[in-house]
Amino acid sequence: MNVFKRIALDDSAGWNAALTGLAVSPLHAHDYHVALADSLTDRVELLVYQADLGKAVCPIQIRERPGTIDITTPYGFHGWVADGVFSDFEPALKHFAVQQ
Repeated sequence: MNVFKRIALDDSAGWNAALTGLAVSPLHAHDYHVALADSLTDRVELLVYQADLGKAVCPIQIRERPGTIDITTPYGFHGWVADGVFSDFEPALKHFAVQQ
């Protein structure tokens, strides 16, 4: 089953478990984002895609403004890290975003 989920910054165990088995950089670490969040007014979460044949993770910064929500990657971070096969990643991500 292929699913997206969001892990809140206050769930350190969930965040660290999601990184298990992936070749991540220190910029993926929960502690890095806790420290970074102290300088932000926006929410930081870990977006996880769990597929039948792999997993992908990406820290995200959620910027809520009147009438809109913008999602970006936090400072110093450049995107997804993954291991596996993801034949339906793009349409699944679009569907997940619309549902949010």
